[in-house]
Amino acid sequence: MFMPVVKSIADIEKALKYDNINIVGFEFVFDTQKHELLSKKLISELKEKGYFIWVNAINLGKGKYLSADFDDDKSILVGADAGWGRLVDYGFNVIQTDWPPLLKEYLNKRFSKKEILI
Repeated sequence: MFMPVVKSIADIEKALKYDNINIVGFEFVFDTQKHELLSKKLISELKEKGYFIWVNAINLGKGKYLSADFDDDKSILVGADAGWGRLVDYGFNVIQTDWPPLLKEYLNKRFSKKEILI
């Protein structure tokens, strides 16, 4: 099983050309809210094909974004809806964080137990 880290649609297309690799999901890396990967349609299409879509909300500091500014810092300092919530709204179904108990608490408040798997 393999999960490529992708920074563009071209990266996704390239990864999918390898028939001998069992791709189970993709980790999206994007630095702005206008990035081509930050598309509900794209994420939905990939999920419909059975892939999980991973996003990293960990803040690396000094303007190094893995998920635009929808990161742990924004989620904790501004509010979870402004960070993690936006990632959930786009359709990401795996969120990597340095704060799993806080993310779990947020998801439990936002969704019923039937809607999430933690």
